Amino acid sequence: MKNWLSALVLILSSVAVHAQLKGDAKRLEGTWRYEGGSGYEVWRRNSDELRGYGYRSSKFEDTILVEEINIRVVSKRLTYTLMTRQVTSAGTIINEHRFMSKNRKSLRFENMDNDNPRKVEYKLGAFNKNRLKILISYDGKPKPVVLKLRREQ
Repeated sequence: MKNWLSALVLILSSVAVHAQLKGDAKRLEGTWRYEGGSGYEVWRRNSDELRGYGYRSSKFEDTILVEEINIRVVSKRLTYTLMTRQVTSAGTIINEHRFMSKNRKSLRFENMDNDNPRKVEYKLGAFNKNRLKILISYDGKPKPVVLKLRREQ
């Protein structure tokens, strides 16, 4: 009985370890301000997922939540779920996009079946850990849109 219980504890602990975030995903945690723009992203980590919130400042100095992002491990790969909000005269439109990475460490997410965007990649500074680039690739555009951010906290 003790052997079965020990084996069960070992199996459950190894499964929990495999479900945790690895690599650069952990380093996204914090507040990042867009360089040359009026907005910022806030990233918070739980044990097995990372939640991001994208805010923009309007011309009236209001802060508006425009996107929610969730990064977590599913089947040994990172999944990236992006929910965008667009306010129109008819109300708020929420779009959800799902992307997959090739493994648990890469912050390059793709979904070629998605209308737009098709790819999203996060690159943390190699020498300066307080810099971040987000590359967003759209269908029909030869070069990705590059967003540069600087860590505030």
